[in-house]
Amino acid sequence: MFLFDRLITKIAHAENMVKNAVTFICMLFITVYTLGTFDFLKVLLAFLGFVLAYHSVYFFNDLMDYEIDKKNAFKRSIKPLLNGQITKKDALSNTFFYSIIGLALSFSVSFIFGAIVAALL
Repeated sequence: MFLFDRLITKIAHAENMVKNAVTFICMLFITVYTLGTFDFLKVLLAFLGFVLAYHSVYFFNDLMDYEIDKKNAFKRSIKPLLNGQITKKDALSNTFFYSIIGLALSFSVSFIFGAIVAALL
């Protein structure tokens, strides 16, 4: 089951949103510079690719930290995997789905943009 609702926002860890936004803006400047033009469709694809690929990291991290995080009451209250809103199978499926779709969209913008997104994963 792929989750395209409010769970993705919870998994995105709000404290990382500013860092993610700054990273995306820097990557966007690199992409516009390498393409030599500003194309709204490419910017939209870049944004979607970046967001999806980056969210796969959060699912993966939650899977890897599951045993440690389940001992922390606060993390159990905010992380969907720990409080049963999603299963480990869902988290693993979402990790693969978001990374594949995100990378495909990122590479469709430009090789450089896709390579940077891949390196960030």
